[in-house]
Amino acid sequence: MNFWWVNHGQTHSQEIEGRYIWCPQVTASTPQKETYKNLTLVRPGDVIFSFAKTKIRQIGVATSSFEVAKRPEAAQYTATDWNEDGWLVKVLWEPVDPPFKPHEQWDALRTQMGYLNSPLGETGGKQSVYLAHIPFDLGLMIQALAGIADKGDHGSQRIEDEAAAAIVASKLPETMKQRLIDARIGQGLFRRRLCGIESACRLTRTSDPSLLIASHIKPWRSSDNRERLDGQNGLLLAPHVDRLFDRGWISFQDDGTLLVSSEKAREALATWGLDAIEKVEPFNDAQSVYLAYHRHVIFGQAAAELF
Repeated sequence: MNFWWVNHGQTHSQEIEGRYIWCPQVTASTPQKETYKNLTLVRPGDVIFSFAKTKIRQIGVATSSFEVAKRPEAAQYTATDWNEDGWLVKVLWEPVDPPFKPHEQWDALRTQMGYLNSPLGETGGKQSVYLAHIPFDLGLMIQALAGIADKGDHGSQRIEDEAAAAIVASKLPETMKQRLIDARIGQGLFRRRLCGIESACRLTRTSDPSLLIASHIKPWRSSDNRERLDGQNGLLLAPHVDRLFDRGWISFQDDGTLLVSSEKAREALATWGLDAIEKVEPFNDAQSVYLAYHRHVIFGQAAAELF
């Protein structure tokens, strides 16, 4: 999957409503432009950001490769010096709500926009750039900053797994990585690996996956890239149990003995009818490595804060 950015001007409405992007193969006054030729590189499943009137207003997924197509008949095209022959890519557009103004996050984007034919400058979209290729890390960053749901091709588990791994291996800030992974965790690589090891919440015994959180034992922020996608570094927990575990208010010994950090946590367990549980099933050797970290760092810190 690739990311693309189209600077939409007067043809914005026509292309969004028509579900496509189009540009001439050449202009009447200039040779072929690289950012026009980019249309021939788009592939089905690629993600396209539509930038118009200072904001990203639409996000689209290409539903076709390019095709040779005559210039649309709308006045917004015929009023230009564009030649009649062009390229067209079909796109399924969806609105970004609310529209995202990149310059409000310019400090974060500035260093990523310095490459040749980047679509955005200090003062706005570059008129000389129509369709620009967006580096993968930058595409992920824009999605994270704009709060846009992931638009990758989920038709293939392999593609989905590769996308999750690419996010983890990217150079994005850690908070953005986690936000993007969290957005797809319900069907992502980490959760699938975890579900092959754990089948229910250790305390409530709830087994419906839709009601459970795929929780890291060793937190995301403290894990390396391998650990973040390792199913052994996880537990399927009911949301209220996850909250206690995530804050270090409870933990487990390797043999399954439940550890409780405070009376406040015990009261919560009693309220939920879980206070009689003293021990759960033992953990395997790989899980025990992560649990050692959780006990010593997360649970230990929570207990220390009580004194």
